[in-house]
Amino acid sequence: MKRNFFITLTSSVYIFILGLVAWILGKPFIFPSLGPTAYLLAFDHKFSHTPKVVIGGHAAAVAGGLISSYFITQHSTLMSISEPFQQAGFELGIGAVVAIAITVFLMLWLNVSHPPACATTLIISLGIMPLWSDGLIILASVSIMYGVYVLNQKMRNR
Repeated sequence: MKRNFFITLTSSVYIFILGLVAWILGKPFIFPSLGPTAYLLAFDHKFSHTPKVVIGGHAAAVAGGLISSYFITQHSTLMSISEPFQQAGFELGIGAVVAIAITVFLMLWLNVSHPPACATTLIISLGIMPLWSDGLIILASVSIMYGVYVLNQKMRNR
């Protein structure tokens, strides 16, 4: 039970810190794929969570999502779908496939497999955070979370 409480608290603290950053800067430093990343970092202390894997996985996702957004889904968002067989729905479906394919290929090729990054690439390609500046915010958020994770590890190992 103590471990469950610790994992819950740690995951929540990781998100809370990014919530503060989002509130202070007025930018979207919180997005859905941070939840699974926070959980993995809090849950599994035996696995080596390296910056290469965590940040690199999300970087691969940003690349895949931005490529898809730029070439395929540029003018479509989830909110633009309202009827069957719309062009926007088709573009988003193809764009999601392309984003996932690029992201998975890059993660495997670069040896930075981080499953939550597959959500990150969809966040970008589906038009939720489709801009290159959003990609920078995503990478800054993940880097901040990873920094807090490293500090937490140092405090635990004292």
